[in-house]
Amino acid sequence: MTREVKDVLKAIRTCFETEQFSDLKITCGGREFKCHKVIVCTRSKFFEKACTSGFQESATSHIDLPEDNPVHIEAMLKFLYAMGSRPEIPPIVDFLDFTHAEVKRYLYKEISMYALADKYGIPALCSTAALKVKGCLSRRYDPRELLFCVPLVYGSTPASDRTLRDTIVHYFERLAPSINGRPKTKARLLRLVHTIEEFREDVVLTMLQAVDEGSDEIVRAYGKDVDSEEEVEDSDAMTEAS
Repeated sequence: MTREVKDVLKAIRTCFETEQFSDLKITCGGREFKCHKVIVCTRSKFFEKACTSGFQESATSHIDLPEDNPVHIEAMLKFLYAMGSRPEIPPIVDFLDFTHAEVKRYLYKEISMYALADKYGIPALCSTAALKVKGCLSRRYDPRELLFCVPLVYGSTPASDRTLRDTIVHYFERLAPSINGRPKTKARLLRLVHTIEEFREDVVLTMLQAVDEGSDEIVRAYGKDVDSEEEVEDSDAMTEAS
């Protein structure tokens, strides 16, 4: 990256901080952010539509976001002004040194940012948040974090979006052997399985895939089709009976 490009990117980031030449007001939870349409509308499908649809927002240049967390909205806007068109590669963090409370705060923020980015049509931020969640869970081995993530992920993402859900299911697979030795954790997990239907379906599918993989291992080991062998045995048994 040339010095000139760096200077331009720095100037764009500064525009958000100084609010100079802003032409769009975004309000959320008592906070007000003065933004620039040329930045937010070109990087977010939601803001583009809001400012070009002919509705009230396009006439007043004021968009209110009453349902969202202003801290997360500010982080989202800063991402837009960072001007990266590709996912941001998160730094390598040793999450093993984090307390459970610190990990929960980190995961809550990134899962929330993923849902927010999906809501406002910012694919690069979705990918960045997903990488951070996956990076964190890949370095952890604590069932409490699984219990924390399941309702948050399944409650904030549509069934058609498998990105975070697959990350959670893979974490479940990795932790499953250790959960049997923790009756309280197992009971809480079973409650989640019973109450969150889509998570239950994913768990069942994962178990069935594990069974299929186990069958493949048997086939490779013995060089036979297990189902065919069972059919032959059933046929022999019927012949003897007749």
